[in-house]
Amino acid sequence: MKQLLLLMLLVHLFSCSSPENRVEDNSADKETFDSNVRSFQTKFIKGFENEDHGLIISLFADSVKWTGPDKQLLNQISSYNELSDAIKGYLAIYENHSFKNAIYAGGNTFRHDAKTSSSPDNVRIYGNWYHTHSESKKEVTHKWFALLKFNKDGKVTRINDFFDVTGYLSQHIDK
Repeated sequence: MKQLLLLMLLVHLFSCSSPENRVEDNSADKETFDSNVRSFQTKFIKGFENEDHGLIISLFADSVKWTGPDKQLLNQISSYNELSDAIKGYLAIYENHSFKNAIYAGGNTFRHDAKTSSSPDNVRIYGNWYHTHSESKKEVTHKWFALLKFNKDGKVTRINDFFDVTGYLSQHIDK
């Protein structure tokens, strides 16, 4: 019986992660992360649902750097004005926007080339967009992934968004 207890104790001790690998439960960080997610939901998603360009663009800092799905490399950056124009163009072509199956994540528990971070300022977003093409009335969809970096004022200073543009546009073609 003593051997069994000793074995259970050893298994427990060796299964515990070391302190430097633990992510601390920081309620202030959690509040910041939740605030950033709410800001995205109430400005970006609701802005698209209501086709309110001003609400959507209010999420972004004037100095935002955007790498959209049309860029070949991550270092190809577009400005606030280019992002604003792209949103206007999108709203002109599509209607009935909705974002479903959303997943929000922050920090980077594991990363190959950087230190572990629990920063609430970096938000990863996964989900599915649904739209109606205004002219043809065809429903089009695409899965979407975005990386957003928020500043202390709750504005996005960096956005990288990814989706299959060719697959998305092919949904417009009559078959």
